[in-house]
Amino acid sequence: MLRSLVRLQQVQPGFDPDGLLTLQLSLPRTRYPDNARRTGFLHQLVERVQALPGVQAASISDSVPPEGLNIVESFEFEGQPLPLGQNRLLTEELLVGPDYFRALRIPLLQGRSFDDSDNANAPPVSVINETMAHRFFPNGDAVGKRLRAGGFGPQDPWIVVVGVVGDVKYIGLAAEKASTIYLPYEQQPGSLTQTYLSLRAAQPASLTTGVRRAVQAIDKDLPIANVKTGEELLADAVGQRRFRTLLITVFAALALLLAGVGIYGVVSYSTAQRTQEIGIRLALGAQPRNVLGLMLRQGMKPVLAGVIIGLIAAFALTRLMQGLLFQVKTTDPATFAAIAGLLSAVALLACYVPARRATKVDPIVALRHE
Repeated sequence: MLRSLVRLQQVQPGFDPDGLLTLQLSLPRTRYPDNARRTGFLHQLVERVQALPGVQAASISDSVPPEGLNIVESFEFEGQPLPLGQNRLLTEELLVGPDYFRALRIPLLQGRSFDDSDNANAPPVSVINETMAHRFFPNGDAVGKRLRAGGFGPQDPWIVVVGVVGDVKYIGLAAEKASTIYLPYEQQPGSLTQTYLSLRAAQPASLTTGVRRAVQAIDKDLPIANVKTGEELLADAVGQRRFRTLLITVFAALALLLAGVGIYGVVSYSTAQRTQEIGIRLALGAQPRNVLGLMLRQGMKPVLAGVIIGLIAAFALTRLMQGLLFQVKTTDPATFAAIAGLLSAVALLACYVPARRATKVDPIVALRHE
């Protein structure tokens, strides 16, 4: 689990967390009943935030990575109909504003990103991610193709793909790569059920107060929530796994300590019971190293037997750990070898201390021992 946590923290999320600040807004339907009012508020907010000192880019979206996906939608590309009887394909769908990719530093690989001209009066456009582009257009000609998302009814228009961007994790760092479609939120009236503001700056945490003031300047009664930096977003994504790993590590360390103390106590007691025998061996010419080797062998035999039994039991129970691991096999040889070595080393140390003490016994004192 420690190795899984380390590997999970090394996963590339697809966006740059350094300098990123995100927060959530909730526009009540009572005050913002139609799309025009909601869009007007968001336009004003982005303009005010972009005017704050140090802000490099700001944008709106309905989801934030790495665990904030809001919509999964069915889709089809023009000229690629599904065979009869096959379920519709699903994709992650995000509604975003201009500058979203720049705010999160998601690389643009082909074509263009969204701009202010992609509004409700413009032809519908979309940007897809690299995984979707490679899957459906392996020749690299995704830009200019058309797709439909939703129910595929007459009211669902064809949407032109104008760009391809890098993959981003939206359903967890451990998730496999998935297809993603980005749509301008202004072209999807009424679909922006929740709203996130993302901005990029050199010192994003220091802009929280300025952003609050910008929101209150437009609507003094509108609260903001879930204010997080990019680093906090990533920390939250591994928080549950980190807690489980820490909990198991604490219990494992406690078990290892108890095992070491137990072995030390047993070997110490055995050594004390055999003091006279040790004295006789030394009096008859046995070397201290011979006594040390004898005590270590007798102390380590049950330890090694226990390690072997433990490895067999652990191997039999590995399936119970499958859901807790990431990019580490349940039967990983390196992990089994490392833990067996650690247990043996702790046991050897626990045996060595009393065994070493036994070699320093004075034979005359030992012979008088009862």
